[in-house]
Amino acid sequence: MPSLRRPREPRLGECCGSGCARCVWDVYYDALEAYEEKKRTMDPADLEEEEEEEDSSSLSDASSAESDYIGSVVVKFIPQPDERMATLNITKSMDKFVKKFDYIPIEKVNHIRQSALPEGHTTTSPIHITDLHSKLPFTSPVAGDVVEVFMPNLPLTDPRGSDSVTDLCRALGIEPDSWCELYKSPFVPEGHFPPWLPLREPMTVRQLLTFYVDISSCSYLLRPSFFQSLLRIHQNNARKRQQQDDHNYEHLVTLLETCASDEKGPAIFRSLMNSGKALCYPCLTDVLHAFPFIKVPLDRMLEMCSPLRARKFSVADYEMDSSGKCSALQICFRENVVDRSYNLSQCTPTGTTKEVAELFNGIAYKRGADNFLGHVTYRLSRTSINWQGKGNSHVHSLLAAYSGGYVGTSFFGKTPFALGLERSIRTIASTHSPRLVLLGAGTGIAPLMAAVSQLRLLRRQHLSEHTNPFPCSVIYGARNMSELIYHDDLSEALRIGAIDQYQFCLSRPQVTAATGVAHRYVTDILKKDAHAVNHLLTEGDGKFFACGPTKVLQSVRSCLANDILGEADDDDSMREQRLLFMEGKGQLFFDVWSTMSVF
Repeated sequence: MPSLRRPREPRLGECCGSGCARCVWDVYYDALEAYEEKKRTMDPADLEEEEEEEDSSSLSDASSAESDYIGSVVVKFIPQPDERMATLNITKSMDKFVKKFDYIPIEKVNHIRQSALPEGHTTTSPIHITDLHSKLPFTSPVAGDVVEVFMPNLPLTDPRGSDSVTDLCRALGIEPDSWCELYKSPFVPEGHFPPWLPLREPMTVRQLLTFYVDISSCSYLLRPSFFQSLLRIHQNNARKRQQQDDHNYEHLVTLLETCASDEKGPAIFRSLMNSGKALCYPCLTDVLHAFPFIKVPLDRMLEMCSPLRARKFSVADYEMDSSGKCSALQICFRENVVDRSYNLSQCTPTGTTKEVAELFNGIAYKRGADNFLGHVTYRLSRTSINWQGKGNSHVHSLLAAYSGGYVGTSFFGKTPFALGLERSIRTIASTHSPRLVLLGAGTGIAPLMAAVSQLRLLRRQHLSEHTNPFPCSVIYGARNMSELIYHDDLSEALRIGAIDQYQFCLSRPQVTAATGVAHRYVTDILKKDAHAVNHLLTEGDGKFFACGPTKVLQSVRSCLANDILGEADDDDSMREQRLLFMEGKGQLFFDVWSTMSVF
């Protein structure tokens, strides 16, 4: 009988903090629920034996688990240096920050075009095509490559234009322009320090919170572990008895205890996340305002909070300068802006879940933030991405110069999807090149457009228009005609012979009596061409590349397994093994972009 092992809780660095619909924490809670269910149905004797085995392995599990870093950070406030030393310290620490992550600063964001909202829609979530320019050359990408975009915390997360870092410092009761250094506590083991924080580097609190701590895109704030940390601080506060003793105070403490409990906390978290359509969108300041009786020290906050991370986008195209170096990267993304009350109004939560959602949303409404703007796509969709700084402070001006965002290219040429797509493009001009099928859904078309752009270039440079078109089919799925943002580009590619087939479908078309347009999915196109796709993959050595959200690619995978490649006498295992064999052989490639909330 297979051993029953309690699932390992995700380590701090395993979650990107983006609030993915299928977060590693969701996987953990599903596995934990299955584990508990299996324990309830096991024979008592077998259960006792399993528990003994689990206890014997607990030491090795503990040694491999990553610490939560509580108690490891010491903040030392230092006197403000003179202007020369301040400039030197900030420049030195920022240079170190850029080198650590191999970032290239963004000089300019050029908006190419965006989709329009269908009539009657109020939720703002258009698709953008944007060029990211830099004075420094980028590494030239290949089709299918993924670029990282890092955006510091800026005032744009607040519609009133107030400084979000200053607001957080006000809630913490510290001066944002005070200087500090971080040290590792001598009472913790070696290496027990958050690796993303700057160790022994003089800097302002503003700089620390702007570049290193996720304060606006904060799904981690809803997890039981964060509430447990808040509760621990409250219980350890010797002055808590001096706080207000009214009914509201007692009620908030009870609410905090419920969210922090091991029994109810995980269920509340999952209900609040609502499968990627979160019921509330708190920033760190909102949470501190919700529990004003808890005075969180800066060092504890740094230990509790998630690092500010880069977000990943597929490269849709790139631009070369006069010297032949890559000077701009083009990305395609959906702008994530959500009405805070919309998801809550679409469901009927009860009890603590409803109370927590209304509490956090209510605090955001008071500061005028009806929409959640914390995701990096909101910054990328704006004309200006720089923080101008307030006043004439030299330090503010210097920090503003570093605040325009960064690009990371460490994933270039390393993903199996990109390597497979690049190999296929290099051979497509040959006489007996296998056929390519490129399927993109929504913004998942971006890496495939990079391939089409290379095919167009190859067509113009090396072949006349009288030769046969390249054997490449493109299937493009979008919600409506406006979001079919690369339609003209693909039509042009078809015209010049860079591809020989182009089909599109709309899942949410604007149906009118005049047009009579009905919805259609990418799987409908695959089923229509089932015989050709089957022959391509089983007999023709063709290549199939698909990119898009999780649910779409799950449907595509199921369609291939059951409707196109499946045989009558297959069982589910055989059909799945056939797909895995083709993936291993280098015929099938899936680039899955998890459906994300705006966290």
